[in-house]
Amino acid sequence: MSGDVSLVKPLDYESVRSYRLVIRAQDGGSPSRSNTTQLLVNVLDANDNAPRFYTSQFQEAVLESVPVGYNIVRVQAYDSDEGANSEITYSIQNRDDGMPLAVDPRTGWIHTTKGLDREEQSRYSFQVVAVDGGIPPKSASTSVIVTIQDVNDNDPTFSPKYYEAMLAEDQPPGTPVTTVTATDPDEDSRLHYEITAGNTRGRFAITSQNGRGLITIAQPLDYKQERRFALTITATDSGQRTDTAIVNINITDANNFAPVFENAPYSASVFEDAPIGTTVLVVSASDSDVGINAQITYLLNDESVNGLGANEPFTINAQTGAIITNAKLDRESTSGYLLTVTAKDGGNPSLSDTTDVEISVTDVNDNAPAFKVPLYQATIPEDALIGTSVVQIAATDL
Repeated sequence: MSGDVSLVKPLDYESVRSYRLVIRAQDGGSPSRSNTTQLLVNVLDANDNAPRFYTSQFQEAVLESVPVGYNIVRVQAYDSDEGANSEITYSIQNRDDGMPLAVDPRTGWIHTTKGLDREEQSRYSFQVVAVDGGIPPKSASTSVIVTIQDVNDNDPTFSPKYYEAMLAEDQPPGTPVTTVTATDPDEDSRLHYEITAGNTRGRFAITSQNGRGLITIAQPLDYKQERRFALTITATDSGQRTDTAIVNINITDANNFAPVFENAPYSASVFEDAPIGTTVLVVSASDSDVGINAQITYLLNDESVNGLGANEPFTINAQTGAIITNAKLDRESTSGYLLTVTAKDGGNPSLSDTTDVEISVTDVNDNAPAFKVPLYQATIPEDALIGTSVVQIAATDL
């Protein structure tokens, strides 16, 4: 009756964007008369559709060596609205400033903003939000997972860089010396260890075991030829990246030789009135080792020639080998001594040599003659001839 055109059902711009209505006006006469006109109704778009992503999750892998600005994966959403209502802007939800990834707000490309480092972080998982331009705006989100693939961009690193070891020269081949360790943060890094310098005469070998390098003796050692080795150990990864370490090995002298007395056996003489502390003779032994293995100590085990077993008359200087009188001597009691001298080195176990030292005691005139009896008596007839034996007296001197 009023001519007002009104909605009877909801409109949907995305289904029908315009309506062409034919309106007829008719009077109440008889016969009635009428006329028509057309009404064009254009439906205006409202922001009644939220953006939608083509998939709920995007996944992509990228090498850690890609340059800054490299496009990794494109996230795309669509919006059924039109105009500003369908203009989508992309952003990463709760993005950290340190994150090396960003999204282009218009195109949706996920790209790098700084260099990637798998060793620092190998996987990024985040939400990308798509917001349309409507008022009020509508949004949607999707999950993005970016996996960083390894590139051999790290050198092996020894820790520590210097090693010390000590070996006795008599250690057999195959004896472990020390273990060196290098690490490589790259993925599946298999390190190969090699002795690249300092291995004089090929005395040592190295094998790779469980990511470490085990150094062992390969050839018999000889202290007299080499007393110190400075081995350069090189660790190489599959990409020929390397690092080096130094292993200092000190060789200690093994107790290979026993002391040997010079000019053995020994003999000497000493006057029986020699004062205590008189040096009778000096014994000397030599040792072909060096260091503590050649440090000789002299010991004295003596017994007298006549079997009395006297230990007191003599002593020996443990360092110099000087045999010294330790008591008053008396040739009339003991005319000689047979001493046994032992020379021991400082090795472990210790080696030794022994020699005999014969000492004779030289007489001095320290005893007066003594008559056998204090008084002699005899009788003789007065007519005894001259030359007749009267009595025989006797004296002795020790």
